[in-house]
Amino acid sequence: MVEDICVGSEVSTHSMRVGSSQILKLRYTREEAAEALGLSLRTLDYRIETQDLATKRDGRRVFITASELRRYANRDHTRRVQ
Repeated sequence: MVEDICVGSEVSTHSMRVGSSQILKLRYTREEAAEALGLSLRTLDYRIETQDLATKRDGRRVFITASELRRYANRDHTRRVQ
């Protein structure tokens, strides 16, 4: 099984094969998450800062879980511009 993160009409697949087994990626760096969502790193950081996107920390490193990326990608992101 390969984990797919659907963003719009594109599908980004992230997995690693070790021998005959496949290991799914459960968390993503900020850079990987930005690429998967089609956002700039600056926009991703803004979404994290405004708590639109939840993160997990491992020491000083920041990660976004695969389930959080799916939740964010499937949300309606329309905002009224004034």
